[in-house]
Amino acid sequence: MPAAKPSARMPAASRTCRGVEKYRPQTLDDLISHQDILSTIQRFISEDKLPHLLFYGPPGTGKTSTILACAKQLYKDKEFNSMVLELNASDDRGIDIVRGPILSFASTRTIFKRGFKLVILDEADAMTQDAQNALRRGKSTNMAYGKVTEDTVYTCTGHPLKADIANILDWMLNKDFTTAYKNIMELKTLKGLALHDILTEVHVYVHRVDFPPSVRMHLLIKMADIEYRLASGTSEKIQLSALIAAFQVTRDMIAAEA
Repeated sequence: MPAAKPSARMPAASRTCRGVEKYRPQTLDDLISHQDILSTIQRFISEDKLPHLLFYGPPGTGKTSTILACAKQLYKDKEFNSMVLELNASDDRGIDIVRGPILSFASTRTIFKRGFKLVILDEADAMTQDAQNALRRGKSTNMAYGKVTEDTVYTCTGHPLKADIANILDWMLNKDFTTAYKNIMELKTLKGLALHDILTEVHVYVHRVDFPPSVRMHLLIKMADIEYRLASGTSEKIQLSALIAAFQVTRDMIAAEA
């Protein structure tokens, strides 16, 4: 009499597992390899600065196991699929794989974890020449350009940095006229700043500083006059002197109202 079949069957993937996958090391500590190599990789991971790595050697020496152990040490189970892209030797190795899946994966943000993603290219030497060149271009771009910060944006657009405006305000409010004029002129010359841009940024700070209403009105009127004269083509040096003088008068008005 035939045996009864179970009511529910387990998925084939969970019933069978290759021994090489079942016993693959899960962390770098489980690996038996050259200690100098493992300690170097471990230091990269601890500093969260994993560079581009090229593992080479005969088959069976632990190249794939090492990088997978790195990936499992870097990312939790729920983060793994969204942060790691593994391309095996059987996958397409043309330039389209670099332009498509790799670039889209690397440029997509995830909700689980911030930081770098990991792309694992098994048998990378099997990639076509065009695909390898496309990968090199991507790596070269990453090395050539730093992060886009707020200061970088201000510098590229020619606007004064927030730190520079803070220094300018400090000089105009706390230094004597000669010192303030000298410092601002040196800053303008060093960074190629236009007085109109300085005036625009100072205007924002005037509304943020807790000035008495009468003092703020005085400053805004004087700054409007200076902006009008700059638009009329007058000398920036004369209008800078007028701006510093307006803040010097403001300082005296604040002292008188205190």
